[in-house]
Amino acid sequence: PAPARSAATDSIASPVEATDRSVAGATVHAASALNLHENDWHDLTETNRADKFLLAAYKLPTPQSAEQTTLDSSNSIATVPTSDALPLTLDSAISVSLSNNPTLIALRAGEPVARAAYGVAETYPFNPFVQVQFLPVTQNKAGDTLGTNYYIWLMQTLELAHQRSYREQSASSALNQVRWNIVQADLTATAMTERLYFTALYQRSLLELAERTAKLNENLVGVIERRFKAGLSTASEQTLAKVAVRQSLRQLELADANYHTALLALQRQLNVPENKTIDIAGSLKDFRWLAIDQNALPREDNCLPDAGDFIANLARQRPDVLAAQSGVGVARGAANLARANQIQNFGIGPYYGNSESGTSSVGFRAQMNLPVWDTGKPLTAQRVAELNVQQVTFAQLVTRAEVEARTAIDRYDRARGILEREQAARDPKATDDLQSIRDQFASGQADILNVYAVQTSVLQEERTQLDLLNEVAQAAADVTLMTGLPPFRVITTVDESNKSVL
Repeated sequence: PAPARSAATDSIASPVEATDRSVAGATVHAASALNLHENDWHDLTETNRADKFLLAAYKLPTPQSAEQTTLDSSNSIATVPTSDALPLTLDSAISVSLSNNPTLIALRAGEPVARAAYGVAETYPFNPFVQVQFLPVTQNKAGDTLGTNYYIWLMQTLELAHQRSYREQSASSALNQVRWNIVQADLTATAMTERLYFTALYQRSLLELAERTAKLNENLVGVIERRFKAGLSTASEQTLAKVAVRQSLRQLELADANYHTALLALQRQLNVPENKTIDIAGSLKDFRWLAIDQNALPREDNCLPDAGDFIANLARQRPDVLAAQSGVGVARGAANLARANQIQNFGIGPYYGNSESGTSSVGFRAQMNLPVWDTGKPLTAQRVAELNVQQVTFAQLVTRAEVEARTAIDRYDRARGILEREQAARDPKATDDLQSIRDQFASGQADILNVYAVQTSVLQEERTQLDLLNEVAQAAADVTLMTGLPPFRVITTVDESNKSVL
């Protein structure tokens, strides 16, 4: 299968191309904010440019550069909100994760190596050699002293098949690949942080629901005990209430353990030391889940968006796919270089000599290897085979990315649709129904079984809503990972103070 780009696109401008393209097309507006241009990529700091591009799309602060970042956790989390400071929001959690993730720090530190390798590749091997021979005394057979014999020979090896351009192509694609690998690691860290953050919010909501259930059961025990003393309740009702309290307290302990486990997982993702604590803000109900806009990607023509083309574009613009595409460029450059090396280098240079008889000579000398056995064809065949492997890998990765993107979007759309229907059909008077049945029980118009049945139904309805919110949240994180769309394309939050979308 043919790669998506021609060999020319993976030339010197390829490192610029990787950093100037948006992650899944959703970071187009970030380019103008960063003022990134194709002619200034070499003036950037060690923090990779594609990484900055992604952070600008997520509206997050830029992390420390590879040279500035240390492995000292006590210094690296200085900006982490703790329980004594502001609560940890989703944006701040993603920012901390991108700044402190050890894998990202290591990957960012590798970009200067690829940049230096590109500098080596673009340097022409202009290293002429000079050879000098000086014989101050020469004698003939008769023993007579003759004149001085010497010569000077200067030679430069010339590459006749444009090998430097192919080395540049390969190194450029390698730098391109390193940068996209960093962006892919950023995307993975972002999606994982989303998933763990939403899980912590979900577990906290379950903890609050368990606390409410335990409180309701404890209040009901008090009511039954008073009714029992007044002769209005039976001993079986009192026993049933006590069993319900014990069960709710055990569920409360389990919910508390699950919540702290979720917080610990998020803390590990943020690379926060154990002596630091985090506190997440808000709840899943504070988020608005947006429909995935097919206009998120720019189109070259004015045709109407097509769902299949939309998925295909998302898949082809995923960072891991673009990294694999750059890998094709690396292999293509190596194959072209192997073909070029079949044409032997040619050495030529001026020559000046003076014999012992006083005869001077001026001219040129040239030399080249004769490819008798080592013609370079076996190495070329190997490089072509490696290129074919990279092309097949790239094509299969695109196919898999399309399936993953389509599956993630379908899951999100389905969960979002169910949530919208559930919220539209939800009865706002469900809490009033619970209070009503408890009042009826207190007045003797309902028995204890009716109370527990209504209470279980109301609480189960709230649990179902939380499950739906968690499913939508996890699906949104999956969309970020599988499509490359930044979170703000799928999620927004509502400020309760002014009801405006942030």
